[in-house]
Amino acid sequence: SDPALCPIPANRTAPSCLPVENWVTYELAWQPRRLQDGFVYRVCFEAVAQIRGVSMRGVGGEERVACVDVTVARCRFCPKAGDSLQAVAELWRSTTWLNVWSGNHGLTRSDSLDPGTQIQVGPVLTVGGAGMVANGEDVTHVARRFGVSVADLLWWNPDLSDEGGAAARLVLRAEQDVCVIPNTCIAPGYISAGGF
Repeated sequence: SDPALCPIPANRTAPSCLPVENWVTYELAWQPRRLQDGFVYRVCFEAVAQIRGVSMRGVGGEERVACVDVTVARCRFCPKAGDSLQAVAELWRSTTWLNVWSGNHGLTRSDSLDPGTQIQVGPVLTVGGAGMVANGEDVTHVARRFGVSVADLLWWNPDLSDEGGAAARLVLRAEQDVCVIPNTCIAPGYISAGGF
């Protein structure tokens, strides 16, 4: 329709005869920061048109808002330019960069990571799944089983120590995901020749 033939209503809502040949597309890029993992964020978008210098919300008099929930993955890290596996291991309180590298077989270099590459820092276990973490178990027992400290377990899972986690007294619920970076060297190892 011709914009000249499409008067702007007095209530500044969008006229029902908007031209449709002026579509615009935007892309939202968001990279979560450390300590946002495990949380769910609601992101809402609203379409607002500018017609002859007047802002109008919605189309045909209706407001259009779209919301999506974004869950930040656990045990993952998106490096910046110049980050190394050693820096990732230190940030995540992992034992060594080799532990992190062992879970990322596609990486060719450990000293310089490409931005946008997702680094899997450790496994994500589901409470009640595969018998690793039982429903109703608390973080103290999980930490002990995997040879890590409670402080580290809470560092890897910041949502467990927020207000909701504190209200649950750090007890894990069924189907809850937990990031655990097991200590693979809990006690010193000894090699015995076995009499040979």
